[in-house]
Amino acid sequence: MKQPDFQPPAGLDRVVGHFLPGGIATDFICLPASFTAGETLVLFENRRTSAVVIRRVVAGRPLFYLLRRDELETALTGAHLDETLEAALHLHESNSCPELPAALAGRAMRRGIAERTVITDEGRVVGYWGLARPAAAVKKLRRGIPPGPAVDFPLHLSVEKAPVKKMGGRRGTLAPAPAGPTIPETGALPVSMPVKTAKKKGAAPGTPKPAAPAVSGALETPLPCFFGAEMPEEIEVGKSRQVEVTISREAIGLASGETSREAAAPLPALPGQILTVRLIPKKNIAVIGQARADVSAPLPGEPSCTLFFEVQSGSPGACELWVAFCRGPLSLVTLKLKPQTVAGKPQEEGARLRAGSEATPPPGPPARINIMRVYLGENGGKIRYRYTLWLDALGVDQEYESPEFAGDIKTILQPYMNLFDQVETADKTDFEQLQIELRSIGARLFQTLFPSDLQSVFWENRDRITHLKLYCEEPYIPWEILHVCEPGKSLPSETRFLGQMGLVRWLYGHTAPTELRVRPGRAWYVAPSYPGHELASAKKEGILLKKLFDAKPVTPATRPEVTKLLGAEGPFDLFHFAGHGEASETAITEGRLELDPAGADQGGRLRDLTPDIVAGLCRLKAQDGTRPIVVLNSCRAGKTGYQLTGLGGFAPAFLEREAAVFVGALWMIGDAPALTFVQAFYQALCSGKVVAEAVSAGRAAAFKAGDATYLAYVVYADPFARLVA
Repeated sequence: MKQPDFQPPAGLDRVVGHFLPGGIATDFICLPASFTAGETLVLFENRRTSAVVIRRVVAGRPLFYLLRRDELETALTGAHLDETLEAALHLHESNSCPELPAALAGRAMRRGIAERTVITDEGRVVGYWGLARPAAAVKKLRRGIPPGPAVDFPLHLSVEKAPVKKMGGRRGTLAPAPAGPTIPETGALPVSMPVKTAKKKGAAPGTPKPAAPAVSGALETPLPCFFGAEMPEEIEVGKSRQVEVTISREAIGLASGETSREAAAPLPALPGQILTVRLIPKKNIAVIGQARADVSAPLPGEPSCTLFFEVQSGSPGACELWVAFCRGPLSLVTLKLKPQTVAGKPQEEGARLRAGSEATPPPGPPARINIMRVYLGENGGKIRYRYTLWLDALGVDQEYESPEFAGDIKTILQPYMNLFDQVETADKTDFEQLQIELRSIGARLFQTLFPSDLQSVFWENRDRITHLKLYCEEPYIPWEILHVCEPGKSLPSETRFLGQMGLVRWLYGHTAPTELRVRPGRAWYVAPSYPGHELASAKKEGILLKKLFDAKPVTPATRPEVTKLLGAEGPFDLFHFAGHGEASETAITEGRLELDPAGADQGGRLRDLTPDIVAGLCRLKAQDGTRPIVVLNSCRAGKTGYQLTGLGGFAPAFLEREAAVFVGALWMIGDAPALTFVQAFYQALCSGKVVAEAVSAGRAAAFKAGDATYLAYVVYADPFARLVA
């Protein structure tokens, strides 16, 4: 059976979208247009790549420029090293190249793709087409030849940045951005699931899971298992359509369709092992009847297991449906399907959307792991949160739905976030009074976001939950500050925030390793000098890192030196930043870490490190598979928000480039308190504690010191990850 031409990275806990058809190239590096010529040339010394995609944002819309490596090097000949790529290459709309969503790549290739096309999925560049010969636009870049009459409208934008205002804490300043669009919503969704004759059937909700047959010998070893999902590419408003989900021991020969190729490769599952299939409506789509099925993995030689679910869309436009496969608490893979809803009969009757899984056999998860997955759905102008909770040692495997919410969640939460930015306390009385306010807010969020049955689970097991791995795509809710309390009752006497219960986060679509390494010579820290307003505790962090990990400083702490380090392949095992930072949920692309100035640019435009630079530059996984720990100990560096490419911010940027751990603050932190948490966190890791225990130790130390920022830190990691020799 022919395998797909494009294979996404191996690993678990990932989201798989559309497979790229043959001919789409993936050997490229993506750089922001704000990158300088000097930084680009230094990067090329450390990285070999055939093509470069430059990303430039104009009025909130990304534009892409595709060049061969040699073309870019030639175009930069003679350019000033401090010039940005935007200025050095005279980038404007007329010489940008077309962007094509991966979902449409197969159809477009049959009809003919224009030269120099960038292929994107969820707004992220995943491939390109057409670099066989130099494009005319490339020849014009350095020469400054004006575009032809059809495109004679170069747009030149100048972005004014607010002056950096020094504070007692670790923040710069960021001009407030206008509020983004409101978040719509999904209603409650039941589901029916007819199953093909002579195939395995999923259990109805509330019924016992099918018992796995006794296996021995070879059947006790995980064998390859293939997963696939398909549905019509277009669905008519008000008409129900089937989603076909397949689990097989053999490669799935999906029928050859006009719009896709076969997309199936193995994941491991024991013969007869119980697998859970969930349909998760994300946008403008509802599941009719049952949305979950528990089935046994096929035995060798058995027919494939095919399930049919019914879905329906209520209004014309784009839809999104996820099909998730789990093995106990372990998320194997989530397949994305994105049909279109049309008002009349579909134009291409019979065209199908298909996605399939691929991975190498991974190890199983640690025993007794606790996992909660949060899914945000939108439908009819409202939002709803869906939760799947697995508390292994407590025998909990349940699904829950929040009430429906109308309006913009950012607007609702903004007053709370403004308060969190003022949590520094001067004495014990201030700290105690602030705790009352924080606990009240946390209880309100807990009772609002969680349905009563989910509240009961956390309340009844509050002494037994010592860790929780939270998967969530929601960028605005500070889950760490939700305060556990008895449903329908006022605050308890005890303080019990989720952040104190070993909560760590992780992103859908990525694997969290359980082994961490910090080897000699591979720990670095950045502590800018900030003449005239030095951070005393930042210097102490450098001493701590030197003592624990023999860490080295990046000197000078300027963007050219930092990007030189970040641009290498697998450049470090530990990267620690101690300095000023700034970010906002409503303008997440403007987040930055403030470095020391370099060159002629003293105003900051070419001084600061941004998430775009990290996302375009970094390749953090070392050749031996080691993935680094990243700690950004500055104000608001842990914030995330929506951007055109999905989640934005430093956390997604570093994690998508394969960091193993990310630590950052959600709101403002003072200079002295910033040391307390990270010191206890690092010392716990070095003593053999797992990450969940180290996070709890850091929060406990900060709480004991009367530091109200003990809840400010957000940590992305596997809760059982630990340092190994």
